[in-house]
Amino acid sequence: MGKKSLRANSTLFIIHYSERLSRPTSSQQKCIMRSYSYSSMITLSYLLQPHIFALFFLWIITVIPAYLRFVYTIQLKEYRADRLTDFFKTAQGHTFLLSYDVTGRLIFGLAVYTLLHGSLHPHAIYTIILVIDAVILFRKTYLSGLPRPAITKKAFFVVIAAVLLEELIISTLHIHEGFFIIAMSRLLIVLLVTVIFNIPTVAVKKMYTHMASRKLTRYPHLVVIGVTGSYGKSSVKEFLAHILSQSNSVIKTPQNTNTEIGIAKFILATDFAAAKYFVCEMGAYRVGEIGTISRMVKPTIGILTAISEQHLALFGSLKQTQRTKYELLRSIPGNGYVVTNSDNTYCTEFLHTLSAKSIETFGLDKEYAPDFLITEVHASLKGMRFQYSYGDKKWTIQTPVIGAHHATNIAPAIMVARHEGMPMRDIIAACESLPTNAHGSLQIFDANAATIIDDHYNSNTTGFRSALDVLAAHPSERKRIVITRGMMELGDKTREEHERMGEEIAFTADELIVISPDNYTALKDGVGIKYRTQVQLITEHDVLEKYVIDALGSDAVILIENRLPDHIYARIQEYKNK
Repeated sequence: MGKKSLRANSTLFIIHYSERLSRPTSSQQKCIMRSYSYSSMITLSYLLQPHIFALFFLWIITVIPAYLRFVYTIQLKEYRADRLTDFFKTAQGHTFLLSYDVTGRLIFGLAVYTLLHGSLHPHAIYTIILVIDAVILFRKTYLSGLPRPAITKKAFFVVIAAVLLEELIISTLHIHEGFFIIAMSRLLIVLLVTVIFNIPTVAVKKMYTHMASRKLTRYPHLVVIGVTGSYGKSSVKEFLAHILSQSNSVIKTPQNTNTEIGIAKFILATDFAAAKYFVCEMGAYRVGEIGTISRMVKPTIGILTAISEQHLALFGSLKQTQRTKYELLRSIPGNGYVVTNSDNTYCTEFLHTLSAKSIETFGLDKEYAPDFLITEVHASLKGMRFQYSYGDKKWTIQTPVIGAHHATNIAPAIMVARHEGMPMRDIIAACESLPTNAHGSLQIFDANAATIIDDHYNSNTTGFRSALDVLAAHPSERKRIVITRGMMELGDKTREEHERMGEEIAFTADELIVISPDNYTALKDGVGIKYRTQVQLITEHDVLEKYVIDALGSDAVILIENRLPDHIYARIQEYKNK
């Protein structure tokens, strides 16, 4: 790109920002308008040159999909540096960093430039590179789809800002140098833009949380119930909200909204005037985040479901996880109510240090003397039945919810409802109609000739084992298949937990399809050869899609454990109940 174009773009850049930062006089405005008009004519005439226009067009159709792919990955990690760092350390992260989008384009561009330099005009070389780049991109999109971030304001502005920053760099640098620097730096550019966008996000979060907190003070009658834990919190939230709603108006945080900013936005957009209860799910990836949410919503009832290795890679240790989850329990006032899991020593270790005077526990193990003892759990493909002792009475709960692990998710919901004075007969009746399609709950449905056990929302050791029990409940004559990427963010427990899970898969499944290289070896080693379970690693989306479609046409039971690529999951939904 020549000096003339550089001057034109620089003039536009300076004019744009000087107009934003100052209030020029009328004579200055006339001067600026003449300069702007002159610069626009220069830039437009430059771009209308055929070879320049061709380069610009090819650049546009390759740069936007590239940044969509990057922002898709960054958005999955919630724009967080800690989660991205952990991802880059995994085998899947290494594959990402070595992919064509990150390093392949640079190697390819340098090779073509080195081969053709001196024999063709630079514009011709760049055109060839961009054309081949576009062909590679279209082929990848055709075979595996184009990963796109969820449409949000932040995702939109990050993509646009990254494109504009790249254009600015190209305009500032000589084009011969600029292309290769950009080819090398695209990921760095979008990461830089993300960091820049995260700076004002801190101030915005504080503003939103302050406004949300002030709004809740208008509703002194509102009982706020906080729910947290390494797993099970979404299910507990849904079950509790359903039971309480039989006789009261209840508002709950929607789906997987459990972060500080998400909850604050929900509060600001919601009318609590007629509500008696607000059930608030609280999630965190670092110490202090649940404390921030608790200070915002000020719960008087707190539920801690469990503490496990889930997200251990982010917290660093189970002690740090415990410290974070306890932030909810420590926020409950003296006249409040705390419920937690007696089977989990991390949940009960510091109960004696809490301010709340009313503290109760639930569990399956009589040895730990829970207030709410769960016994006789019987799970089937039609639902679940269990008994429990609470005080000096025994009760039987029948529910359509599938999965034995949900007994410990229903228990705290019953306990809170009892604490709030709801008659036991009404609680039992409410349990008989608990939602089976609650967000995050295991689902079973037919898809073509196969049956799908859908546990894709999340994955933890307890839920995984329960899903395997559901798989085992299907007739052994049918082919049993497990499709999983494994369990995420387990830190130094990753291999150990996946080997154990592999052993349990071997008891139940005929085939194990692992879709991420990260946990393949540990799962395969755990499966072993004793039960002849076939294990495959399928990471290519087109190959995986073909496998899934073929499996749907057979007499198979397929457990989907943890997330699938979006377009493959969408294909399964197309066959639902057909």
